[in-house]
Amino acid sequence: MAEGFTVTRVFDAPREMVFRAWTTPARFAGWFGLPGFTTPPDRVVMDVRPGGAWEVVLVPHGAAGAPGAGGDEVRMCGLFRDVIEPERVVFTFDRTELITVTLTDLGARTEMVFHQGGGGLTAEEYEQARRSWAGIFDQLTTRLGV
Repeated sequence: MAEGFTVTRVFDAPREMVFRAWTTPARFAGWFGLPGFTTPPDRVVMDVRPGGAWEVVLVPHGAAGAPGAGGDEVRMCGLFRDVIEPERVVFTFDRTELITVTLTDLGARTEMVFHQGGGGLTAEEYEQARRSWAGIFDQLTTRLGV
């Protein structure tokens, strides 16, 4: 099994705004998702504290792009391990994976270092996850108004 991967991004947004995008259900729903799916705000639950649970349900688009019209929903969940506002969020994902998001204040900009690891995936699966997260972070960039 592989060790994981790290993605670094710089956003043209204050650190507090990026932190809220990770920890506020309605804001998270606005950028988190996979191609072909919608993340309804009422399907995001976050108890943002160490030991608190999170859950996201992605709803597939139908043939005409209507949410819920076809395919299976995708449920993702885990527990928050560490939360230091507005610097860091650590949470479990898919039982074996641990995600650490570290935010560094660059004035009006924010550097985000995202690490996913845990050893539960093969090197190929980590590469696929890295590509998926890169697309998701493109959506976050757009949502932050960059």
